[in-house]
Amino acid sequence: MLPEWTEKQLLERSGGKAAKQDIRFIYFYTPLCGTCKVGMRMLEVIAAMHPDIPVGLCNINYAPGLAHGWQIESVPCLVRIEDGNPAALLYRLGSVQELRLWMLDESGKVTDRS
Repeated sequence: MLPEWTEKQLLERSGGKAAKQDIRFIYFYTPLCGTCKVGMRMLEVIAAMHPDIPVGLCNINYAPGLAHGWQIESVPCLVRIEDGNPAALLYRLGSVQELRLWMLDESGKVTDRS
């Protein structure tokens, strides 16, 4: 099970060392979104394969400030965090393998807004 973070927790971490070390990916979702549930399952598979990759969940309904500030347009959205700031947003998750490669930065697609 992936950890769930509130907007407050993410904002507290976004300016300090914790964001640089603890949070690398944040998956924004809504509870009633079927595609979001599929994406969550894919992330759980990747987390089992790569427990060293920090991934957390955030219900976008309770994070309006982050959604607006980080320009999250829809869910599901996987955000790559670098130095405490959003560096890339991924809306189309594709397959587990595509998602894993994007997260490991092996695919060359650093910023994919599709």
